Amino acid sequence: MVAHGEVPTHTQVWQYNGDIFVRTQQDIQTAFDQSLSSGDGTKVYRLPATPFVTLSQMGQSVTLQLDIN
Repeated sequence: MVAHGEVPTHTQVWQYNGDIFVRTQQDIQTAFDQSLSSGDGTKVYRLPATPFVTLSQMGQSVTLQLDIN
């Protein structure tokens, strides 16, 4: 999966079994199904397949466009 746009540092996006997973230190604004957090501030979000994901980076919205296979 390829994410287009201003992808924040330490952010990864991948697709598995029809869902989208986003690993990031940013908060997510897009509706998600499930999340996990670690002690270092990293979060993993599971979302239904969607072509756009919006994150909040330092109070600013950052929208990523995803190439979904």
